[in-house]
Amino acid sequence: MNNTEEMIKDLNTEDFLSSIFIILGLLSIYGDQVQKKYIQTNNQEYQKQANNIFDTIIFITFILYIFFLYRNYKNYEKAPKQKKELFQVRLLGSCFFLAGILCTMYFQFNNRNYAGVPEL
Repeated sequence: MNNTEEMIKDLNTEDFLSSIFIILGLLSIYGDQVQKKYIQTNNQEYQKQANNIFDTIIFITFILYIFFLYRNYKNYEKAPKQKKELFQVRLLGSCFFLAGILCTMYFQFNNRNYAGVPEL
């Protein structure tokens, strides 16, 4: 595969990933609406439904961040010597994102009564 085809393939992957984040954002909005119903009615079923939505969002986000970490590691390995440091910073950023989602997962799974939405 030549460089142009590889760049187009990478951009198509980015389009797909952006679409997933848009869907997750819409799911988050829906989860907020369910959370509002819980707050208004105090019906535990709404709380469970909202938590399930938020758990799904967090899990999918976790998988996406693992993919970003993997992709950035591969790019770091392929980077020319004079640009290694820049790619290392990008790889480090991916590690921070992954650490952040792990902290969010911990919070979500250990605080089931919190009336709020997880960060994407």
